[in-house]
Amino acid sequence: GLTLRQILDDLKAEVKAAAQSRAVILSSEGFVFGVRPRQVKKLFAQQLKSLFAPLFREIRIIVYVRQPLRWLLSDYNQGVKGWRQLSCTFDEHLDQALSRDRCPLDYHQMLAAWAEAFGWHNIILRSFDVEKAHLTEGFLSCVGVGDPAGYRPPQRGDSNPRLTAAQVEMMRVINTMGLDQQQRERVREHLCNGKFAADASDFACSGSRQL
Repeated sequence: GLTLRQILDDLKAEVKAAAQSRAVILSSEGFVFGVRPRQVKKLFAQQLKSLFAPLFREIRIIVYVRQPLRWLLSDYNQGVKGWRQLSCTFDEHLDQALSRDRCPLDYHQMLAAWAEAFGWHNIILRSFDVEKAHLTEGFLSCVGVGDPAGYRPPQRGDSNPRLTAAQVEMMRVINTMGLDQQQRERVREHLCNGKFAADASDFACSGSRQL
């Protein structure tokens, strides 16, 4: 994998290429799950200050939040099919989330940490559920694009297809079988390509509590 130095060098090159742009957008799931806000601020202030200061006279933190249960269902779906290889039931996943010191469903705690680092006036809070039908246009408008309605996203397939409830339950059981990575990936591809299909409601797994 890339070293931190290589990542920073690549980022610097991208920013220099966008030097004439009105805004530069940095986006990563790690900003929520893998990075503490103060560490992000330290990165801007120390390692990238000389490069970003002319461009980032203002830094805004744009946060999209989902209805908590919908977010947890999505996280469980991703955790079962992805690298985490979850084998717990959804009930157990819910209990684990609620018992954490930094509960991922506590949006206020997460936002307060960012506000402490960057100031509440620099936090832009958006609702994923409300804006889902026009998510791209809403985001582009938020960052100052003049005519977001005229934007046409590139045509491409779904790189991260969602499994049905029945597929999630099947994958959860497979995760308990000790398959090697190649075997497991083949099974997951079969599921994502629709070679396993079953009628099921949109719950995370069969038998889970209906909340």
